[in-house]
Amino acid sequence: MFGSNAVANQLTLHLFYMFATIPLVEFVADLSFKVGDANAPYLSRFRSLSERLPSVIISAVLEEGTPEGRGKLIAFFVEVAWRLKAINSFHGLMLVVGALQSNAIHRLKKSWEVAYGRSFAANELGGDTNSSDADLSSLDNASSGLGKERDSEGLEDIDDGLNVKDAYAELLTFCGIGGRKLHQECHRLFAPPDDETGESRRITFPAIPGGGGGMTMPMMPFLNSSLALLIRLNELSDTIEVDGNAHFTNEEKFLNLSKMRRVASIVALLRLCQLTPFEIEPNVEIEYYLLRDYRYMDSESQYERSVELEPVIRCGRRMTMRI
Repeated sequence: MFGSNAVANQLTLHLFYMFATIPLVEFVADLSFKVGDANAPYLSRFRSLSERLPSVIISAVLEEGTPEGRGKLIAFFVEVAWRLKAINSFHGLMLVVGALQSNAIHRLKKSWEVAYGRSFAANELGGDTNSSDADLSSLDNASSGLGKERDSEGLEDIDDGLNVKDAYAELLTFCGIGGRKLHQECHRLFAPPDDETGESRRITFPAIPGGGGGMTMPMMPFLNSSLALLIRLNELSDTIEVDGNAHFTNEEKFLNLSKMRRVASIVALLRLCQLTPFEIEPNVEIEYYLLRDYRYMDSESQYERSVELEPVIRCGRRMTMRI
């Protein structure tokens, strides 16, 4: 059995390994490419992984045949997301929250009712594989050949624990719809040094919510935000024209030092994150669950399976789910 702490740690370790191998040159090159582009193989591989992991979570939930089983898995992944937030693994946090917000999972009303009735001990953080009553072995099925027995109890109610519904609501508030709030906060985090004071904001991270003004390394940043900033900066001109200044002619151009300073600030923080590893012991068994093949890996099959599990009743123009 694998607790939420162990799953969150291994997910972070898996993402961080891929992130740390990305050369800096790929961050500052032309980023308007698609997954599989040979000009940026390491960044493309990281993007491909970021697209696959949410599908793994969605498929794992959809493979459960009962609302109780799906609800316990949903609650388990909410707890995993909570652990990811606690260890500054923001990219993994967005992948898990994004999977739970997908159409195929979000519409499973009966499953969410089961999940919302669960609780977990929010203050028990660490790498102990048995730190939670939830377990990843429930992702296994008969076709996997591992022969592990499914935990019949799943995530137990804890009298003094954090309710899954409250935890999920707080995670959504932290990330924002579609990750917009976390995206905005990361934009502030990756801001260049203050022009007036000259003091860098790349170490204390005061912009991240819940950081207490002193969030420290290690950190797995929400890479989509930094890449979006770099893409926007890449579209700016490398030079600026001097217009209306009597000391220069209109034909003279100067380097856009503001663009260079902003790019350098972002890349420096990314490099700092790459060079500060998480002290996590790898877990080969959990890695197997993250890498093995699942049945529903594309959005079309996921939604079809979701409708099969909880059908939609069409009443004229109104559509309601069967309860």
